[in-house]
Amino acid sequence: MLIVDVQNSNHEKVVLEQLLSITNWEKLIMTRSHLNTIPSIKLPRINYNDAKEVYLLHCSKEKINNSLFRDFFEYIDYNILVIELTAKTIQNSIDLTLKEFLLSMKNQCLDSNEFNIDIDIRGENTSIRIFNFLIKKFAINNLESEVKYYLDFLVLLPSNNIVIEELILINGVKLYDDNKVYITNFINSLEKNGLLEYSSDRKRINIHKIIQEVVVYKERRGDRPFISSLLYICWLTHRIKEGYNDPNKSFKYLKYAESILNTIKEEYRNSIYQPMLILENELLFSRRFYVDTKTELTKLINLVKRAEKYFSIDNNNLGVMYNNLGLSYLENNEDENATLYLKKALRIFKKDEANSLNLIITLLNNLSNIYLLKNDLNTVVDSFNEVQKIRKKYKLYDDQQVGIEFRILSKSYEISGDYEKGIELLKSGIQLHKSIEESKRNDFYLSGYYKELSGLYLLMEDINQAIDNIEIGIGVLEKMNLNNSEYLFSMYKIALSFYQFEGLDTKEKLILEKINSFHN
Repeated sequence: MLIVDVQNSNHEKVVLEQLLSITNWEKLIMTRSHLNTIPSIKLPRINYNDAKEVYLLHCSKEKINNSLFRDFFEYIDYNILVIELTAKTIQNSIDLTLKEFLLSMKNQCLDSNEFNIDIDIRGENTSIRIFNFLIKKFAINNLESEVKYYLDFLVLLPSNNIVIEELILINGVKLYDDNKVYITNFINSLEKNGLLEYSSDRKRINIHKIIQEVVVYKERRGDRPFISSLLYICWLTHRIKEGYNDPNKSFKYLKYAESILNTIKEEYRNSIYQPMLILENELLFSRRFYVDTKTELTKLINLVKRAEKYFSIDNNNLGVMYNNLGLSYLENNEDENATLYLKKALRIFKKDEANSLNLIITLLNNLSNIYLLKNDLNTVVDSFNEVQKIRKKYKLYDDQQVGIEFRILSKSYEISGDYEKGIELLKSGIQLHKSIEESKRNDFYLSGYYKELSGLYLLMEDINQAIDNIEIGIGVLEKMNLNNSEYLFSMYKIALSFYQFEGLDTKEKLILEKINSFHN
């Protein structure tokens, strides 16, 4: 029997074909590559019990619960070599634990000095250290430069279920046909080198976690870390921005943005600092259509602090961050902070009024919403009039903020107790919103109008109209495929209370099914 490991060969295909031509031998050839012209069998991943046995064979100094073992094995994709190296490193240390080791891996601190512990491994003449050995063992050689650059980007994404169609679309619809060819060839080349694998339907790809870790560590050691991924990060940011009026369009990209931000740590962002700030801002803004921005407040505060310290930040981008932070403060009922940051943003955009009209109007309307919460109708009127002067000056009457302005007027009449006038104005705002071309409007706001209209009818003690309008609002969000939105969930709960109050058993049963499905 002839057993050969050829994964580091510079001419692997030639070597393989030569070995296969040898007769009178049983051959076991081990390689990371996947060559379509040569029959091969992919080794299965070992199971949990076998992985645990491998670990305990080399380390027995601490008692480890099954959940920690499972977390560790899944994080490293059950790689036997890494299990052995980790176990030996911990066994040879004084006080290192698996929990600390796993946390260091997740925080990309495997190259810290505390892991420079000498261990022995079969096949090596001298003692090795885990980080240096992994870098050497999983070295990426013989890749064309374009393929290597694309791998540098791929390792920033989640390791599992990367959708190929989405990878192609990150570069934009206009370039779809060309990129379909380029990216398919890149992926095929990486598969051939054993650096990723296709799903069974060949619509998704997975990258081994250890490959990702090694490439990221090597990239961090460069003169300009992650600069090769700059364009892809900018393109991804544009795709998320395209979801402003149709959040469902950008939803599929959010997981990629989150992975990039988690993978590239703050100290390694110097070469791409502003694009990373902008990507983070767009991610947090887009998430607000799905989750209550109260949960994002700490992240937004941190983002703005870092942006303010960055000497090259573009003022307009900083203004957008101020606006988003102000909105988050508003949802946390911190009106003073909300006003502070919205006014900061407004001052920035007023310096270039002609090119920032929509942003200025949006900010003034956001401020009006704060004044409404304080029942400060005089200031609401002043802010409203300022918006109308801008509209008259620039003949601007076709944006979706017009509907929001009718909502502001409606709320003003509601505060003064004139519910009928409030309903009339809100209905006008709804009609104006609907008159805007669908591609230029965000119906997330439309659902909010119907929710408020439902509330006004409830104040009028017209429960039937209250039910009708909350149902329309729910239908709008469901049509937008925002099925995992916290806002939709809150509207489900309002509808449920209506149905229970009116004894509408059939509707109550259906909405409960949706609520339970949402939780699942």
